[in-house]
Amino acid sequence: MYGYRAPPIEESIYNLIPPEQIVQPKPPRHVSKYPHDAPTTASTFGASNIAQIMTTNLAGDYEEQPRNHRYVKAGANFGPKNEHYSDPTSYLTKQNKPPLPNAKRFTYKDIAPGTKKEGPPALADTLPRIKSADRPQKNYIQQNALAAITQTPGNIPQEPARFTEKKTYGKVPAYMKKVKKEIVAEKAYIAQAMDQERQQYEAGEPKMRLLPEAERLRLLDNLKKKWEAVNLSYQGMTHCVVLDTIGKRARKENYENQMKQLEQSIEKMSKPHVFVQDY
Repeated sequence: MYGYRAPPIEESIYNLIPPEQIVQPKPPRHVSKYPHDAPTTASTFGASNIAQIMTTNLAGDYEEQPRNHRYVKAGANFGPKNEHYSDPTSYLTKQNKPPLPNAKRFTYKDIAPGTKKEGPPALADTLPRIKSADRPQKNYIQQNALAAITQTPGNIPQEPARFTEKKTYGKVPAYMKKVKKEIVAEKAYIAQAMDQERQQYEAGEPKMRLLPEAERLRLLDNLKKKWEAVNLSYQGMTHCVVLDTIGKRARKENYENQMKQLEQSIEKMSKPHVFVQDY
């Protein structure tokens, strides 16, 4: 039921004594039966010294298996011990360096005769020898003086050019005459083409004639009478405000179109000069 409350717990003397807490004893620590220094399963450390690294101890054996290359266990973590290397302070110097066995200083006397290669020939031996009598005798002083006398002097001030003294001064250039001829020929060609186009247009158009004044007035009078007759018929149906049938709407639109066309024709015939097509 909704709104139900449990009755309150009555005070009891047994509740004043705290219950005794039971401490659960810890189970014994697990210790593996296998040795702690067993090799790692499927390890690649120190397995090979080639590009393709192989895994070892895939079967999970507990005995250390031989590796593919020499395995130094002492240097697996921090490198080999110092005992593999000599003392860095006891390096050899020039004075206490041990001599080579059977060492002898080299001398050129040790070379057997006939085995030494000959060196390159001297430069004087390679150049052709020219006798002094065959060489041409040149007088450089005389040549320099002759060149200084015959050469053209430079940096000579020149007078500015006078264009009024030219032969073609004040004359029309030849290319301008050619351009003028081309312009005249182009204008003549355009005028001829336009004349031909106009003749073709006039040949295709119907001939027109001026309508006589008496005929114009007669046609104008007939158009006005026709407009009055159509307007009378149109005024006869203007009382029909509601066009509830298709026939009424069509007749009204027909009267309006006729009156509009008649008004346009009357406006044209009202002009003093009317041209009509001559059949």
